[in-house]
Amino acid sequence: MIYYPETEECEIQFFNKAIQSPDEDIDRQPVEPEDEKVRATREKINQERNMRRAKKKIFQLARANKWQYWVTLTLNPEKIDRSDYDTCVKKVRNVIKSAVRRYGEDLRYLMVPDCHEDGCWHFHGLMFGLGDLEDSGRRRCVGTYDGGELKQAKYYKTEEVPAGMEKVQMVWNWSKFRLGWTTIVEIGDEDSAKTSNYLCNDHLFKGMSALPKGRKRYFFSKNLNVPREKTYLMKPEDAHELFFGFDGEVKYQKAVTVKKNGKIYNRILYAQTKGLVQ
Repeated sequence: MIYYPETEECEIQFFNKAIQSPDEDIDRQPVEPEDEKVRATREKINQERNMRRAKKKIFQLARANKWQYWVTLTLNPEKIDRSDYDTCVKKVRNVIKSAVRRYGEDLRYLMVPDCHEDGCWHFHGLMFGLGDLEDSGRRRCVGTYDGGELKQAKYYKTEEVPAGMEKVQMVWNWSKFRLGWTTIVEIGDEDSAKTSNYLCNDHLFKGMSALPKGRKRYFFSKNLNVPREKTYLMKPEDAHELFFGFDGEVKYQKAVTVKKNGKIYNRILYAQTKGLVQ
């Protein structure tokens, strides 16, 4: 059970089989230095494990806090070598640290680097308490409009927004970011889960796989709330009653079957609820 105090949401994960080690089937025998094939396999397994851990951490930090803005920072190639990950992160972090000093402790951030197919880095993230925002002259549009529908968000100049557009959002620029360009969209409580999921989606993490070895996959402010997590070992009937007996608002629910070597290894039920499950 994972409880997010600020957003007052609770996530329940019910495993039919208790999990003692997530990688119990991995061969842990010492690897001979000359065995390149085995070493490469282990390296791949370690990378996948680290990616899963990063995904989990990013998702939990995103869900445990309330946010105001979805932020995309794009670097200007005339000002910075966008293919140099270390330089990009250092410069962006310096700008954000300066913002923390300017706006005070109310500023929160959670940033994730993303790599384009051309090897250039940019950044996506969530922020709260960011100031010095200016109207970009663009609008983010999605939904139905007179004569059609946009299933995916599209950006228009303010004067070119189609008539009757269902959802139109202001797009801001951060005037203090002088390393390139910014796209900032205000998000509400109803968009919090969606943005948290997007921050962990496969497309974004595919870009993160280009990270140099040993580099951090995300960075965040020290003032973020963290979820409270507890693990219980219960009789099946008690767990079943807990999972299906919650009488609050269930926002999301799904069941997953995990197979290994063609056989069912575990069954997992997930649920996201509004309010703490006692």
